[in-house]
Amino acid sequence: MKGMLKQSKKIFRIVLSFVLAFVLTIGIGVGVYAAYTHSLHAQRTIAPYELGIRFSSNYLLKGASKDNIKIVYTTDISENGVNPAAIVTVCNYAQGKQTQPNGNKVTYTMTIKLVKETNNGFVDAVASDLPDNTYNISLRKGDVTKNFNKNNLSDSFTSQELPAKTATADVYELIFTKNFVTLSPKIYLEIIVTPTDASLPTLTGLFKADVRVEGENNSWQGLFSDDQTNLNPSDYDGYNYVVTGFGTGTVTLSWDHTKLEMNNLSIQEILAISGATYSEDNDTSTLVFSVDSNEVNRYEIQFYKIDIDTNVTWTSMARDIVSFEFR
Repeated sequence: MKGMLKQSKKIFRIVLSFVLAFVLTIGIGVGVYAAYTHSLHAQRTIAPYELGIRFSSNYLLKGASKDNIKIVYTTDISENGVNPAAIVTVCNYAQGKQTQPNGNKVTYTMTIKLVKETNNGFVDAVASDLPDNTYNISLRKGDVTKNFNKNNLSDSFTSQELPAKTATADVYELIFTKNFVTLSPKIYLEIIVTPTDASLPTLTGLFKADVRVEGENNSWQGLFSDDQTNLNPSDYDGYNYVVTGFGTGTVTLSWDHTKLEMNNLSIQEILAISGATYSEDNDTSTLVFSVDSNEVNRYEIQFYKIDIDTNVTWTSMARDIVSFEFR
């Protein structure tokens, strides 16, 4: 277990630096930097919440957990590989609406358990589903870590609190041991977040570990993670922009700074990469930086809205307002 935590220490230094950077920018505990070494989660990173529902998560959604499966990847299951890892948040605002926190204190319970997939759906895992205690999933919030293995199939974080009128995100660090990748049938970690206020939604999700061979996807992409919702860009005050991929190369990220402003600490974090540059030309700002998935294969950058018309679509945001190039 100590080896697993030591191995993941590097991951969370990077992860938490981005989280704390965004926290400092808006003066609150908010924002998630999901920079995983050797990991890549499922397609969606922002949940489709209606305006006004000020309780959300970067991974967990309303509805049944079986309809929200997230995959946490590693590219190397050898002894030198890094454990699949992710950051899960619980927030007192709708995703993309950090300037509109819940006016009331939010209390919730997070229930976590191991489950397995069968022909009849998902059922609770039993001790015999895990060969030994080397198969472990840890979920950590601050100084408290819950471990899930054949001796501890379920647990919870109770009486969790998000303050009123201040945008806040509770941050949970999730780590699978690599051997879960080869386990059959697959064992998932189910997370259910139940608020005390019945008017707020219960948030759920299932997480599993898998392997992705780096050579199968040797490219990088940039995208707005918010565009999975049925809301228009103009409905948001800010946006999460994800840069993710495999392999090495150079990313050129440009944006119209009359339309969007990048969080300055996001800029500074990128400029901390050796050789990274920032420039401005008329209405365009540009960041050029090197990427290497052996070090970090995901960056989550925050933009703030300056002037986004109601007729702007997510397609035009990604094509005309923000430009991404990888070479």
